[in-house]
Amino acid sequence: MADQIKAFVGDGRQWEITPLFFDQIEMKGTGDALKTAVSFLSAPAFVMATDYILPITFLSTLKQHYLTVGSDFAVSLKELTPQQMTTRSSARFDANELITEIVEK
Repeated sequence: MADQIKAFVGDGRQWEITPLFFDQIEMKGTGDALKTAVSFLSAPAFVMATDYILPITFLSTLKQHYLTVGSDFAVSLKELTPQQMTTRSSARFDANELITEIVEK
């Protein structure tokens, strides 16, 4: 799946972004991936998981929302059912939709 996402995003020119991809050697969850990626990032930045396919307009929509909100980073996460949250990494948000905690599986 990651190779398909990389091929789709390409060099990012279509969305006026410069993508960086980080592949985990050992799958340790979203929190570990974020800890690894953050040392390579400077704001502004998007952080996206690549274990799901997004609509073609998603990156443009995320970029516009990011610019409107004005936060340092934008993170794309997949919504989980309560049952999935017991076996997958997840995130907790505050009232302003800001991530307050990454919860590992």
